[in-house]
Amino acid sequence: MLRPFTYLRDFDAEAAEPDVPAAAPDPRTFPKYSEEDMERRCAELRQEAFEEGRLAGEKSASEAYAAKHDALVIEALDQILEELPQARNALDSILGDTEKQATRALLELLRRLAPHLSKEGALTAAVDLVQEVLKQHRDAPTLVVKAGRLIADPLRRTLQEGKPPVTGLDIVVEPSLSDFAVHLSWDQGAVDFDPDERIAHIGMLIDQIILSRLKPEEPETPKE
Repeated sequence: MLRPFTYLRDFDAEAAEPDVPAAAPDPRTFPKYSEEDMERRCAELRQEAFEEGRLAGEKSASEAYAAKHDALVIEALDQILEELPQARNALDSILGDTEKQATRALLELLRRLAPHLSKEGALTAAVDLVQEVLKQHRDAPTLVVKAGRLIADPLRRTLQEGKPPVTGLDIVVEPSLSDFAVHLSWDQGAVDFDPDERIAHIGMLIDQIILSRLKPEEPETPKE
């Protein structure tokens, strides 16, 4: 005869638990640092941070110096333009590019531009000078005009063809003068125009402006 239900009669027997394999040991090993090792590593990190900061500071200072130097050259050119109005158009046409160049390139550009300014601007300046002297000393019977070898003929022709024309003025070629220089003299005085001297003056102005503005600023004395 079959029993409808089968009961567990052995209540004292504990349920069998499956065997759990023991955990494998962690293969990772963690290094142990001594206090001296930690101090040495901290010192190395501080030194690395210091070097990175120093290099970044030097780069920033170098870039700032270069920018200031180029700005001063532009400032010098602006001051020079006040003394050379006939050069303004020539320089204005190229300043957009020269502002982006290094200082040496700017100075070299000015040196290359200077001879052109001598040829183009010297004749206009010489004509203006002669006309001004004639206006102020028209009654001077001893007016003598000496000119460099490359400007004597153009000056004579320009004066004769001017409005009003200047005639009867003797222009003598003077070998001791530079090619585009002019020397005017009369019984009570004399006046000169020499573009070479003006070009030298340009270089002097640039040097003076840059040297004076790039001098290291003296630290302020702390107030007591």
